[in-house]
Parts: sequence; C-alpha cells; structure tokens
Amino acid sequence: MRLYAGSSGQFVEDTVLNQIAGKLKNAFFSHYRYNPPHAEINSWQNSLRAMAGILQYGDLLDHGVMLEYQLPLTSRRLDFMVTGKGQANADHAVIVELKQWDKCGTADGENEVVTFVAGDVLYDPKFEGVLKTDPIFTMDEAPDLMGYLQERLCAGQGMEVLKRVEESQYRPSRKLMEHVWQVINGNSHYVLLDEQVVAYDKVRALAKTGFHDRRKTVIIVKGGPGTGKSVIAIKLMADLLLNGFNAHYATGSKAFTETLRNIIGNRGSVQFKYFSSYSAAQANEIDVLIADESHRIRKTSNSRFTAAANRSGLEQIEELLQAAKVCVFLFDDVQVVRPNEIGSVEYIRRHAQAKKCNVFEYELEAQFRCSGSDAFVNWIDNTLAIRRTANVLWEGNELFDFKILDSPQALEDAIRKKAAEGYTARMTAGFCWKWSSPRPDGTLVDDVLIGDYRRPWNARPEAARLAMGIPKASLWAHLPGGIDQVGCIYTAQGFEFDYVGVIFGKDLLYRFDRQDWIGGREQSHDTVVRRSGGKFAELVKNTYRVLLSRGMKGCYVHFMDKETEHFIRSRMETGKPLTD
Repeated sequence: MRLYAGSSGQFVEDTVLNQIAGKLKNAFFSHYRYNPPHAEINSWQNSLRAMAGILQYGDLLDHGVMLEYQLPLTSRRLDFMVTGKGQANADHAVIVELKQWDKCGTADGENEVVTFVAGDVLYDPKFEGVLKTDPIFTMDEAPDLMGYLQERLCAGQGMEVLKRVEESQYRPSRKLMEHVWQVINGNSHYVLLDEQVVAYDKVRALAKTGFHDRRKTVIIVKGGPGTGKSVIAIKLMADLLLNGFNAHYATGSKAFTETLRNIIGNRGSVQFKYFSSYSAAQANEIDVLIADESHRIRKTSNSRFTAAANRSGLEQIEELLQAAKVCVFLFDDVQVVRPNEIGSVEYIRRHAQAKKCNVFEYELEAQFRCSGSDAFVNWIDNTLAIRRTANVLWEGNELFDFKILDSPQALEDAIRKKAAEGYTARMTAGFCWKWSSPRPDGTLVDDVLIGDYRRPWNARPEAARLAMGIPKASLWAHLPGGIDQVGCIYTAQGFEFDYVGVIFGKDLLYRFDRQDWIGGREQSHDTVVRRSGGKFAELVKNTYRVLLSRGMKGCYVHFMDKETEHFIRSRMETGKPLTD
C-alpha cells in the first residue's frame, strides 16, 4: 500500500500547484477511513516541497516517486522513495526519511538522538559506520543530496523501476520460533524498526550501566498484538548473554517457555523460567530479568501445590523486582484472559516506584502481524467493544486474508490447505467444550463436537504419555502434529502463525435487541473464567481478540451463533449480512 506513486515530473507539478498534501490526505482517508492528523498534513506540505525543489533543480524528472509506502508485514510507512537506473543500467531505489528537526542532542542508545535538546550531534563518532551507508543531509546541504541522487539515478527511466517495486513479491516473514536458536547464538535475521530499535537500545544501555546503580532500574514496554515485544525480548536476551550478563527470560506461559527451551536445547534453557521461579531468589541475584507477557503476572507465586516451607510472603511482582538489578516488563493489557492475571502498566509502575526504582516507559505502535494491518486489529477491538477506534468497518486488505466460513469443516479444510502449501497454520477455538485427559493408549478424546465435526483439543499440560505424532501441549504450536488438534487460548497465546482458524463459540454473543455483547457463561468450560463474576464477558472478549490476531497473513473464522455472525458481517463493507 502507498498513498502516492507517479513520475517525478508529476510529483514536482503536484507540489508546485500545492496539490500534493491534498492528494495524500484523500488517499489516507480512502485507505484508513479517517483523516490524518493536521500535523502530518503540515509535514507533507513542508518537507515534500523541499524534495520537489531538489528533483526539479537536479533535473531528476525522468524518475519514479512513491510516498508513504507501507512496508510488507508492518504498519510502518516510508516517507519518500525515488527510483531510476544508475550506472551500467542497474536499477536503484533511494529511500529518503524526512525529518523537520531544529536541534538534537545525545541519547544513551547506540542508534538514537534526542530531538528536543540543544546541540547538533548527528555527526557523533558513534554514527560513523551508519553514515557511510545512510548519509544525513541537513537543510543547508540540499546540493549534496541533489548530487547523491544524481550519482545513483543518473540514467533515469524510473517509472520502469517503480513498477517493479510495486509489483514485487516479498519473501516469507521470519517467524520468531523458527529463528530463536540462531538469535540466541548471535546469528539474528531480524530487523528492528523505529520504536523497536529505541526500546531495544535503551534497555541494552540501561542493562549495561544500570546494574552498577544502587537504585534498581525498571523498563516498561507496552504494545498490542504483533508489535514485536517478544522479538525485542529475545534479541535482548541473546545480546546480554553473549556479553556475559546473567540474564533471565521469564513468562507466565508454560507453552511459550517450554517451546523456547525445546528449541534452544540444554545449552541455554536454564535461563528461561517462569514468573513463579523467583520466590527463593536472592536479592540482585540476576543482572537483567526480561519478563515477557507481563500481563500474566499473578498476585502470588504460591499455589495449592506449594509446600508450606516454600511459600513466599511477597507478591509475585515484588519477587521479580527483588531478584534482578534491571527488570524489563513487556506486555499488552488487553491480553489478560484469566481473572488472576493482574499485570498492567499502573500495577508495575506503582510497585516499582514504591521500591524507588528508576522507571522508564515505552510504547510500541508498529504492527507486524496481520500483514502489518493496524486496521484489522483496530477493527477487532472496535467490533468486540474492547476500545473505540476509527476502524468501524473492515473494508478488506489485499495483504491480509480474512474470511468467514460456513462450517467448522470448511474452516479446517481452508487451514489444512494453507498448511499443505507450506504455511504455518493452526485451528483454535473458544473454551466451549470440556478438555478430557488422554485415553490409556495416549490418544486424545474428540471433545470439540459441532454436528458431525469431531476434533480433540490439544493435549492437556499434565499429559505425559501420548500416542506417536501427538505433541505435548507446550509444543502444540511448534511441532507439525499440532495441525490435527484444536488449540485453546492457553496454548495459542504468545504464538504466531501464517494463518489461524478460529471457531467462535457461544460463550460470547452479540444481541441486536440489546445492541451489545453478552457473555454466554453456561457455554464456557473454563471453570476459572466462569467464576470471574462481572469480568466474564471482558475476559472472553480478550480471549477472542488474542485468537483472532494470531495470524500473520490470514484469519479464517466460523461462528457457531448466527446472530453474532450477522453482526460481524454488518461490520464488513465487503460482507453480505444475513437476514434477520
């Protein structure tokens, strides 16, 4: 997706006639269904006028120009791209990131500056390597930028190159679990973008200095589904371990932690733990504790299985803060799916401040799941009445495949077809059926029953002896045999697939006469959530939000309740609502 594409000559004309910002505004509204901020419109008017002048006076008028180009599988957009042929008739595309800074100052991070502090440090020695490949041009250096573009795009013919860019196919996305081992061993294929780099560099800098500070350091990183929280966490873990820090990676998810341990092997699995692993830890025993999915932090690490001698008198958050010199908490408040999960920004901030910790907070906004479609995640939130967003209608997206299937069998057939094509794909469902233990021979009971459709849940977490080809619950999302079972929220949360299938059960219903969602408590088989009182509907909404946002490239859904399906279709501009 891009907001503008055309010849450099047309771009210059549109800018000179003061039409470029208006065209971008109209294209923005057409795609996102709301108007861009006024500050962004002003930015377009000012910065693009400067770029038009460089192209015009540099005689770069036989080229292609693309503005606000959305990168594949992310919601981030490139400001300005100019294409053309260079020496030896080679195709070139130059990306220009446009900034309107007056001054900037130093920052702790390796790749950052602070834009509101006086003093120009853009040419600081720490940026020497970057500037060799990605130079900076200030307003006074417009002739230098002109020469830079002329050197690389000297042969023109840019529209041909621009067409190739627009029609090109991007490579399959790299999925976290496929590359954890390489990441931990210092061979990362991931590329962090924008605020991900800022958060990563800040945490790394604080980790390397903060553990010498008498005051503890707490970094809070908040982001919605697919914003790259776990990617940042894994890269941080790898960097810290390779630099000799005693770093731990903790989660509240057995499935996620056990999958990481399985991939990494014995070499590093001891560093991957649970939130409940620190009740007996000594103070400052760990240099850096990375707490991923911190929304799953609980009130206490004690359970009914904890021996009296091992019971802790501290809250779980206090155990984590006590155990490490630097604590990094990554989470999404709206992924809480059980009443005893209490992690939130306010909760962690309050406890950190009570211990007089240095507290830093960051928020990730770029979307790297759902083909980078902020619109899809926002539409889910708005449609489920989790939060109001501008995306009231789902208008479709050529990069993200969302379908409603008429039956669970059709849903599974579509998911299996994607798996057969080489994509990662899984079936999931709301917790609307009992979850049986395996039979004596290790086979699974077909608990998910919908008419003639019969499938088992993934294996229970405590199941030890399973028939050949059936993965343990903790490895359902990772091993090939997981395609044969339906995953529940507790095994799917934290993972990503190319395509996800979701059976939307009757534990959450939309009723037109009430113009609202209601919880179908009697349809739920999640005993803990059923006992959550007035929070039941909220928790089930969060459950479906998590399941619906597991897909990188597509999400297919079957609704068991037709009135609920009718409502969802009424929120789809391309859908065909059912009759009442």
